[in-house]
Amino acid sequence: MDNQGPGRGKNRLDKWKEPIRMDFPYIGPFREDDPVRELIHQRRANNATGDGRKVKWSPLSAAKELIFDIDNGKPSYHVITSGFDLETCEWITCHLVDLIPESDDDAKSILLEANAFEIPVYPNNDTVVSQLAIYQEDVLRNGAKITMKDGEKRFRTTRLSEDFLSQTNLLENLDPTVFLSPSELLVVRRYVLQDIEARDEAGQILERLRSGISELTICLAATKRNESDLQACLTKYPILFGINYKSIIPQHKLGSEFVMDYALEKVSGDVDLVEIEASSHRLFTNAGDPSKALIHAERQVSDWLTWIEEHHTYSREHLTNLWSPIGLVIIGRDTTDEDRVRIRQRNRLFKGNVQILTYDDLLRQANEFLARLTGV
Repeated sequence: MDNQGPGRGKNRLDKWKEPIRMDFPYIGPFREDDPVRELIHQRRANNATGDGRKVKWSPLSAAKELIFDIDNGKPSYHVITSGFDLETCEWITCHLVDLIPESDDDAKSILLEANAFEIPVYPNNDTVVSQLAIYQEDVLRNGAKITMKDGEKRFRTTRLSEDFLSQTNLLENLDPTVFLSPSELLVVRRYVLQDIEARDEAGQILERLRSGISELTICLAATKRNESDLQACLTKYPILFGINYKSIIPQHKLGSEFVMDYALEKVSGDVDLVEIEASSHRLFTNAGDPSKALIHAERQVSDWLTWIEEHHTYSREHLTNLWSPIGLVIIGRDTTDEDRVRIRQRNRLFKGNVQILTYDDLLRQANEFLARLTGV
């Protein structure tokens, strides 16, 4: 049957097109003149130049699995392998020998060779899982040194790589035809769990963002003054302020003189200050002059900034990064192109110290953020 039809990947069966010939790992005892011993040596001599792949017997090449452990603070590998017991005439699998690395580099070299031979490496118990995972991730990312005839050389496995571990959708991109040792799965599991956690967090952000957009849209449909409803909405959904802020502090006081609607702490640690006004306020008169409500809000924020400059030590007792904040005024709607132009012109007058935003600005940036997250 043809297994290489369209859309099919490589077959694991292809690996076994050529047999692997291995020296017989006999388990004694033998007499010097034992005929079986002589037969084994004769067969080895006859097959020395035979066809196919031939691997000299070693604890690793013949191992069924390795069990990683830490004994007296040092790593070790218990080798589980098979051999023919001449006393009982049984082919047995047993704990044959222990490999004791002399250093961390040796421990990683053994792990690399086990990966290359596709020998599963298991932690002996829960207490050694983290150390095995550390060794394995280092091997996957940086490879390990192997002693060759012409000196030490560094090798890396090709099944998994640093690029593979760094990609998103790690679980979906795993090749089911590729062998993964339990030690490699420890590393993959950690990255998959991180991916799942990130997706879960992203899902929560999406849910809060969509809910915040919906609730703010409802609040803005009101025709009467609505500061309390808007403040409740923004307090419930601080993500509406933007992704640059990691926390908000409602009703933050500046001494006994002022109470700000919000202090916004940025990811960088800097702090911005917010004054919110009703969305029903007009920003400009018919003549194009700033409205009384806008002038009042601007003056309020300017008074905060002046107070902070005059009381800079006291102002940072509760907000240590309150150095040179920006005062944000959130007010009204920008229903016309002329309004948006006037707002930009007015923001330039304050040279970045005070910034006027409308509730439409909040909605626009929230919807843009949602579009980036969803790719829509």
